[in-house]
Amino acid sequence: MRKILVFLLVFCASTGLRAQDVNPSAWTLYNGRYDLNERWFLNSELHFRFTDGALTFQQFLFRPQVSYVLNPNFTFSGGYTYIHTYPYGEYPLPNDIGENNIWEEVMIHHPLGSLKMSHRIRMEHRWIEHPVVSGTGSINGSNPGYSFGNRFRYRLILEYRWKDSPWAVMAYDELFFSTNEYLVPQGLNQNWLYLSAKYKLNDRWVIQTGWQQQYLELANGTTQQNPTWLTAVHYHLPARP
Repeated sequence: MRKILVFLLVFCASTGLRAQDVNPSAWTLYNGRYDLNERWFLNSELHFRFTDGALTFQQFLFRPQVSYVLNPNFTFSGGYTYIHTYPYGEYPLPNDIGENNIWEEVMIHHPLGSLKMSHRIRMEHRWIEHPVVSGTGSINGSNPGYSFGNRFRYRLILEYRWKDSPWAVMAYDELFFSTNEYLVPQGLNQNWLYLSAKYKLNDRWVIQTGWQQQYLELANGTTQQNPTWLTAVHYHLPARP
């Protein structure tokens, strides 16, 4: 009993000492798919992310990709992402940070009647700018270099669409892991949970909106819990017959 009490005291003390940050956020994104033929398509994403009650710019993302549909159950993709992160929250970065990454991805689909289950597996290869602060503590506008690392992401997606209805509900849980030099996932550093409603306007446009809860562990030891309202606009341009 004494050992259990000692463990609980140490655990509570260490948890209390860890800096925590809560940032209510609002994210918007555009997702466009452009079919080349029945097998190949291009995709582009634009993300505009705000925090502090949608008053502070948090991140901007641009993500183009090319994809190959092997069959209705498997799609393979490769792409590039540019991420620009701004200082925000109680423990902000000293200056804006840029990231460039390239990635490979496989999507696995399991249609189950009106319910569709999907798995998205992505490996990212990331070049991240170093935050720079001068000796006096002021921000130094120049940036001397980049750090390289790999990140593994797994997203489980569930979507239910009512028959003969434009409405659907979608939920996902995505885990982010840093990897070792052999690309084996190890430390969990992010977890995203999302629940949303989708409305199909027509054969080309879909609007989606819902609630996302983010958990992040940052390199400086800070943890973030970011409740986020996420709205997405999806566009699909079919291939010409």
